Amino acid sequence: MNFEGLRRRGFSPERISAVKAMHKFLYRDDLTLDKAKEQIAQLVKEKPESAPDVAMMLDFLDHTSAQRGIIR
Repeated sequence: MNFEGLRRRGFSPERISAVKAMHKFLYRDDLTLDKAKEQIAQLVKEKPESAPDVAMMLDFLDHTSAQRGIIR
């Protein structure tokens, strides 16, 4: 993940932390996709500033094809 690039683009530490957490839920915690999406949705309560990033990720995950999915 290009966290330096996010900093340069003006992402706050809270938003960068949320991006790290979303990555962790999807790729590191061995959660099912549905459980990972639930955890990602909960981030908004903990980090309200991350709402646009969480919404973008959930929208992406909701529109992935069931046949193709995402590589995990």
